Amino acid sequence: MLNLNFREPLDGAVTLNADEQAVVSKAIRDIEMAARFLRESVKTGTAQKDPLYSALSVIESQLACLCKKTGIEIDSASEREARYAEIRKANLRIRELEQQRGAQVDPQAIGLGLKHLSDRLDSWWDEHGFCYIHDVSFSKWGGLEATLALNPRARMHSFSETPVTDRLTYDQWLDNLQAQGYSINREDGRGDESLEDTPRARELLLALISEHLPSARISAVNTTMARKSQTFLLRDIKLYVHDLRDIARLRVTEAPMHEKDASDERSALRARSPKG
Repeated sequence: MLNLNFREPLDGAVTLNADEQAVVSKAIRDIEMAARFLRESVKTGTAQKDPLYSALSVIESQLACLCKKTGIEIDSASEREARYAEIRKANLRIRELEQQRGAQVDPQAIGLGLKHLSDRLDSWWDEHGFCYIHDVSFSKWGGLEATLALNPRARMHSFSETPVTDRLTYDQWLDNLQAQGYSINREDGRGDESLEDTPRARELLLALISEHLPSARISAVNTTMARKSQTFLLRDIKLYVHDLRDIARLRVTEAPMHEKDASDERSALRARSPKG
């Protein structure tokens, strides 16, 4: 039972008009929803900090709204409002500094830097993923959005002077994927393999992205369907990298120029998606 007898009673009454009643009711509903989320989150004894922080922030901000609308100031209300004012002031100063720093950078240097990051992500996916990225864009908030293809056969080079060795390397790579837990669909014949959409495949992809790009969030997983087996196949994933420093820290092996030129010639072939 909640004990409310820890202070002196307040005099007077609170009168709310229709608009104020609606605002107060919404604030109470938001607090109740956040509280239910907190209760469910801690049931197992372990919970992620980020969603808990978000729920507590909702409760704190809506509690401030209730205090303002009812005219009842709890002990921390004034301190909280002062803290919010300081945060807003600090954020404004940060934006001013960002604008000053941005204005001092040569636009051409910015373009070269963004291209370097895009190329680095592409090279990393060549080595550790499935060889092809597209629809790369940079947001106004300083992040990168890209689509990463999930096409195993893109690793088979049509323009190669060592086709037998490449075939052996490719087969070994497929065997390694299966050992990790990926399911390979081979119904279209050798050289036309695709990744089947399974919970384990999604788990492995999420772990790969999280390990190398900690700030990245996968926003979509696109699939297609195999003609014969009607099995869902993974086509590509769309992700957003919040911190560009994650990309700068990626470990990649720079390809020799002649291989890079051949890679450019193969770009159109890599774009092929799994057959559906």
